[in-house]
Amino acid sequence: MIAKTFYMGEHYSELEVIVRANGIYITDTDDGDCICIPTERLQQLKADIDSMLNEQNELPRDLK
Repeated sequence: MIAKTFYMGEHYSELEVIVRANGIYITDTDDGDCICIPTERLQQLKADIDSMLNEQNELPRDLK
């Protein structure tokens, strides 16, 4: 198991990320909500998020 806490900025929660053999667990340290991303789905999730960010960047400024 590997764990690391990420500071997201002054007005955002910290995220604790734990990597285990079966998945990646991400916890919002303010409220304790946790999600698990199965290891085999991580690359597809990353690709989907990158695609969403590209779509967002292509929107006209007034729609962002």
